[in-house]
Amino acid sequence: PEDFSRGTRGVIIDISSRKTAEGELARREKQFFAIFENAGAGMDLVDTDGRLLRVNRALADMLGYSVAEMEGRNISEFTHPDDISASGEKLRALQAGEMDSYSLEKRYIARDGGVIWASLSVTPIRNAAGETEAIIGLISDITERRLMQNELKRREERLSAIFRNAGIGIGLTGAEGRYEIVNPAFADMLGYSIEELLEKTNLEVTHPDDRQK
Repeated sequence: PEDFSRGTRGVIIDISSRKTAEGELARREKQFFAIFENAGAGMDLVDTDGRLLRVNRALADMLGYSVAEMEGRNISEFTHPDDISASGEKLRALQAGEMDSYSLEKRYIARDGGVIWASLSVTPIRNAAGETEAIIGLISDITERRLMQNELKRREERLSAIFRNAGIGIGLTGAEGRYEIVNPAFADMLGYSIEELLEKTNLEVTHPDDRQK
């Protein structure tokens, strides 16, 4: 047998490249979370069960919570009940690898009970095997825009109802004089159906003696 009493033997392995890679990874993670924390839009990091691992200040402020109050809770707790199903389906498809990312508009419930409309963009963080380990969400408040859209829709519906139910005939034509929209009263006045009038021009339903006037 060999005598090791006079010295020691060892194996030296060069791990410089590994340490360099670890340092680069740490630098990138630090850079990412600096962007995450200071982003003007809301951001969250969610695990595959929907638990909020990390939330930035912008998202917490948007919903009226502190960061500590949100982290650790499930994202469904802050999602409007009517939007949980649609969000869940998208999330399952993402985790299954059926899509690389997705965007949708959804509603959140703020701490005071108010509804926050948001534009949500979601991207997965996958490991080397392609498995989803976590999910990053970018959340922008679009409540004001949605309220404006809803108000415009309400006004359009009201004007449309007035148009349809008006007691006088109303018809709108395009540049070539063809009817683009007519109300029932106008169709009844001329004895046509609405569909028939939409195939005609103003000139076609005008008396010959009045076409030059």
